[in-house]
Amino acid sequence: MNRELAEDVVTKALKKGCDAAEVFAKSSKGISVEAKDGEVEALKASQDRGMSLKVIKRHRLGFAFATSPEEIDRMIEEAVKGAEYAGIDEYADVPEKMPPAEVLIFDEKIKHLREDDVIRDALLLENSALAFDGRIKKVRKAQAGGGVGQTVIVNSKGVSISYESSYYSASVTALARDEGGESQMGWDYAGSRRMGDIDLSHVGSAAAARAIELLGSRKISAAKVPVILAPSVAVDFLEILSASLSAEAVQKG
Repeated sequence: MNRELAEDVVTKALKKGCDAAEVFAKSSKGISVEAKDGEVEALKASQDRGMSLKVIKRHRLGFAFATSPEEIDRMIEEAVKGAEYAGIDEYADVPEKMPPAEVLIFDEKIKHLREDDVIRDALLLENSALAFDGRIKKVRKAQAGGGVGQTVIVNSKGVSISYESSYYSASVTALARDEGGESQMGWDYAGSRRMGDIDLSHVGSAAAARAIELLGSRKISAAKVPVILAPSVAVDFLEILSASLSAEAVQKG
């Protein structure tokens, strides 16, 4: 998807009698690898693209989407038709043109990522967990992967921007077993817009350390005491509360 095509969609929507229109389009590609027992257990490559269209006609909103250029005319027709049956929203609008902010969310290295690079990282994850302690007996789902995407936003008020983004992540689960036969599992994860931010060896050893720490753990009696939560645990509580803290939820009361 390029800006010229998005601008053409906006122009066609306006010719259909719409007062305003906006296109959001995105394409992405990525690769992920899972290692097991020193070999590649799974390799997945993906490529996606699509666009959505928002139109405003007599203060009524219409939406539609398409996943290929051949569906564009159908998308425009559906968005316009949807607006004709929607309720009136006096505040419906599209953003004004503003200078785009520069954000550092793209790593050129990830754009040129090869299968061999990701396989190497997945195997490194597995090896770093196994090497941490002799009590680590098995590693599950040593996964590494990343991808890049391009986003295009164009509307009838002069907004016409395009930018690239990237991501890379690694995760692994380690299983520890002591001499008494007790088993525990530990997990760790890292993700970033840039490959250089991720220490694969640390992810593997951190997962192993968490599994080792749980060996010999026991329940305690009920008590009212201060608790320090690990970040991975604290975020689960925040996730429960996040919906009620969203602007949309607050505005709806």
